[in-house]
This record gives sequence, structure tokens and C-alpha cells, in this order.
Amino acid sequence: MRVATIITSTLLLAGLFGVSVAKAANNGELVQAVGDSKVYYIEGSLKRHVKDSATYQAWGFGGVRRISRAELNTHPTGPQMTRLIHINGNVYYVDGNARKYVSDMGTLTYYGISSRDLVTLNPDTFARLADGGTLSIPMAVRVAGDNRIFLLDGGKRRPFSNTAVAAMWGYNSNNTAVSAAAKKLPVGPRVTDLILASGNVYRVAGGERYYIPSEDVLLYSGFNWSDLTPIGDTVFNQLGNAGTARGPALIATPGNGKIWLTDTGGVRHHITSLELLYAMGFNLSSVVTVSNAVAYKFPEGGDVTRFMIAPDGISYYIFEGKRRKFHSDAAGKTILGLTSADARGYGWYAIEWIPQGADMQSGVEILEGYGIPAITGKTGREQHLYLDVDEANAGRTDASAGIHYARAGTPSYAQNGQAGGYGAFGSASSPATAAQERYYINMRWGYCEWYDEGGVTHTRNCSSTAKSWHRHKKVVVMNPANGRQLIASVEEAGPAIWTGRVSGLSPEAMYELDAVTDSTLNYLWAVDQDIALGRIN
Repeated sequence: MRVATIITSTLLLAGLFGVSVAKAANNGELVQAVGDSKVYYIEGSLKRHVKDSATYQAWGFGGVRRISRAELNTHPTGPQMTRLIHINGNVYYVDGNARKYVSDMGTLTYYGISSRDLVTLNPDTFARLADGGTLSIPMAVRVAGDNRIFLLDGGKRRPFSNTAVAAMWGYNSNNTAVSAAAKKLPVGPRVTDLILASGNVYRVAGGERYYIPSEDVLLYSGFNWSDLTPIGDTVFNQLGNAGTARGPALIATPGNGKIWLTDTGGVRHHITSLELLYAMGFNLSSVVTVSNAVAYKFPEGGDVTRFMIAPDGISYYIFEGKRRKFHSDAAGKTILGLTSADARGYGWYAIEWIPQGADMQSGVEILEGYGIPAITGKTGREQHLYLDVDEANAGRTDASAGIHYARAGTPSYAQNGQAGGYGAFGSASSPATAAQERYYINMRWGYCEWYDEGGVTHTRNCSSTAKSWHRHKKVVVMNPANGRQLIASVEEAGPAIWTGRVSGLSPEAMYELDAVTDSTLNYLWAVDQDIALGRIN
């Protein structure tokens, strides 16, 4: 009876494994001794018993070779071959002739895999397995007879504190499957949408994690420290990284009419009027009510103003049309008549609440040591400068003007004849560009001393270095009568002192500013010398 049983078992295994008779046992082969039901994998010089048929199938083994008992015994016995393997400090599960990385022991618990099956492999045996990725488990499940949704974390099922929190993680009863395996897991502590991982605090929203950089962001956002729950690395790494969380922009407290703009470190800046609130692009629905204990835990800064300076000490912003616009104030005076003394200091956190708008162009009286000849004064409508030798050869004639108008595309309202030269800074070999000529300005620039003698304007003590610096420099010109601003290029010098004017402008520039001869305009060097020429507002 016992012999018959052995023979029957051997035949069954032979049928299962496809045994064939052979005389040699080589590395990487499956062998079975005559009269023995066990199948072995030869790894180097060792024979390793294949635990069971499930292991055989998982490894994707082929046929088994029959060898003699004596030959089998020449191979020392090594560890059993299982589906749970260990190499280079990592654990893998074998399935479908592939190795699947096991990220934590909780995964083994979920699938009912015993850690007692863990064995080591040599690199050659490991390499025969394809890379099957990571052995994964559902992140969240339900179990029969329980309405709660559970997070699978560290071999435990942890209930979300409520359905709203589960939704923050991206789960509800419709997208979370019932798991029989999870019911076998022990129940762990509850999970909230405020989590602790690797020593850092995050909030969870939309299935993603947001880093909380400071206590004010946590408290202003409506969280309490008691809400904080730790989670494992595996769960943490499955959450998308959404960057850094921000608290609410505006806060108020119950029974207090004040509304504050939040800033770095929880500092609160009082918004003194609804008009200012709307100018910043907010409305009352943007205000979040927090407790007095939370609000007054953090310091109150100065009142909000429309003109602000950033922490770098050189970046200025102003609210205009519900946007913030860069406003440079390098020399203390700006085209709006504001100075650095008018600016209120804010942190970047507060500044970045207001949507970014286009840069506000501004100017200064002194640029790189050179002063603007006048910050205000009368102007005159000038004539056109030559753009090339064809115009110059035609002289100061209608023919020359016609060539210029055609080449520059001069509109009829700006056709004012030729001045008869390339300008103080141009020449036949290096004339102004069409854009520079279209929006040029002349003033009595500081590369010479200018003086009047007998009604005639003269210059002396001129500097070629200073003249070279002035060429093509850009000037902000503003018409205070209507607020229009324009960027003009330095291409000519003048006008004569006896005119009583401080500048002259091209016909196109005069038109854009809606100015006429003897209009009083304001002038500053453009801070941004890369700005495009022409109208800026």
C-alpha cells in the first residue's frame, strides 16, 4: 500500500511537471530523483526543493529531468524554493514568471503571504525573472457588514474619520470595492485629511498631498493639531504631490468688522475699506472666518495700502485694475509722483495673493549717473529724420519726404516734412531704425554744456563718451493733461534755448500723447531700457 502510494504520487508529479529522464544536473535545471516525489531546482552546486505546484507555476518552470539518487545526493541541499524571495536588501513576490517588489509587510498580510517563506537567491536565479513592478494592494477598501471606508496602511485597515475626509482622499462608496482579504486585517487608528509623514505635515485634498509650511497655514485653514494623523511611507508615496499649501488670503473673526490680508508667518494686514478689497481682486466671499484665539495668535502688521514694497527692498507693486503691477522706484521719484516713502512693506506671501498683471512702466531722474535734462516742460512737434542715403541725397524736399513716408509707413497725420539730417546721434552709415525715428525725442542732453549767446544756442565742453551713452536711450514721456505715457528714443538734440521748450518729439509721438507744440509734458529715464518703443497705456 505504501509502495503503491509512492508510485502514484511520483506519477502525478511527473505528469504535472512533465518529467523526462536525463543523466546530468546543471545549474538552472529542474531535477527529480528516481523514486522521489520531490522536484529540485539546481542553483550553482545546490539543490533547492520547489515547495509546491503553485511555486512551480509561479516561477514558470519547464520540464523536469530524472536523475539518479546518487547524482542528486552529490548536490548539497539549499534553502527551499518559494514565491517570496530576498536579494540585495529587497523583498519580491514571484508571480507569472516575474518578480514583484514588496514595499512593506502590510502587503504580505493583505494577501495572506507568510514571511516564513522568505528565502534568498543568487543573482543568476533572480535574473531569470522578469520585472513585474510592485505588488500592489488597494489603497482604500470597504468590508462586508461595515459602512465605513478604510485606508490600508502598514498591515492595518484604518477608518477615515468621516465621509468628507474620505472624499478628500478621493474615495466614496461608489469607487471603493469590498475586500474579503481586508476584513482579516486588524483595525488601526482613524485617518484624517491632516497627515504626518517623514516629520512633515501635509493636508490631503483631491487625492493629493499639500505640504503645510507653517502653523499659521494649518490654523487659518481650519485644522487643529489634534487632527494630525501619521501615515506610512507606502501610502504617502501614492498621493500625488501638489506642492505647498496656502491658507486663506483673507480672514475675519466673529463679531469683528475687520478683514485682514494674511502674510508670511501669519501676520495680518488690515484692509481698511471695501473699495481697497475690491481693487485687490477680492470680494466678501473670499473671507474665511477664524476664531479669535487663532487670529490673535499671530501678529498684526500695518494697514494695507495700494503701493507696496517686497522683502527684497527693490521690487515695488501697485494695485491697479484689480491687478498688481511692477513699479520700480530706483531713484525715489516715479511717473506717478509716488516715492519709496509712500510704499508699505509686505512679505511675498501677501503680495502673491493679488493676481499678477502686466509691468507698470516707470522712470527715474538719474540713470547710471546721467540726469534727465528736465522732468517737466514744454515740447514741440519736430520733423522727420533721414533713414538712409536716398532720403539724404534728395535733400530737404518733398521728394525726400515722400521717400521717407513710403519707407516708414508714415500716416498722413504725422507727415511733417524732413528736418534735413540724421539727427545728432545718427549718420549715413548708422542711421536710426524706423521704430526709433518714429518715436524719437530731443532734449538738451548732458553730454555738453548748452548756452545762449545773442539768441543762438551753442554747446561746449562736450564728452564723446557721454554722447555715446545717450544714443538710443529710452525716455518715459507723460502728458499730465490726459495721463497718456509713451516710450521715446534719444535720436536728436535740442531744441534751441530761445524757444522756451525743453524737448521736441516726433510727429507720431506727439499724436500718441495727444500733445501739440508748447504742451507741457513730464520726462524720466525709462528704468527698463529693453522696453518697446511707443504708447504704454
